[in-house]
Amino acid sequence: MPNEQYVLEANWSLKEAHQQTLRLLAMPTPPDAIFCSSDYMAMGCYQAIAELGLHIPQNVAVVGYDNQQIASESFPSLTSVDLPYSDMGKKSIESLMTLIEKQPLLSMRLKVEGELIIRQSSTKKAS
Repeated sequence: MPNEQYVLEANWSLKEAHQQTLRLLAMPTPPDAIFCSSDYMAMGCYQAIAELGLHIPQNVAVVGYDNQQIASESFPSLTSVDLPYSDMGKKSIESLMTLIEKQPLLSMRLKVEGELIIRQSSTKKAS
């Protein structure tokens, strides 16, 4: 389980992601990597890191989630988890059709596997 003091919510807000990143990095033992729940929120993280005069990934690595276009266009480019939207859509439609046909669903939990797209924001630190 993660240390709960390092798990903060930002309510899908760029501004809150910025504020929470400042809070994380002000901790007595700040993290050396931050995982954001979306690439959009990672941009708030980027802003806070720059505001503190820190550098990505030299001082802190950043990883986003959903691999939006901004991930490859940001500087440094953002490491992100790519989601299989097509598979997600297909599985959702299959479940919906099962419900429409009044058949029991075996499970409402649908599992899809994303792929980690490694970019500049999470490269190894120099030893």
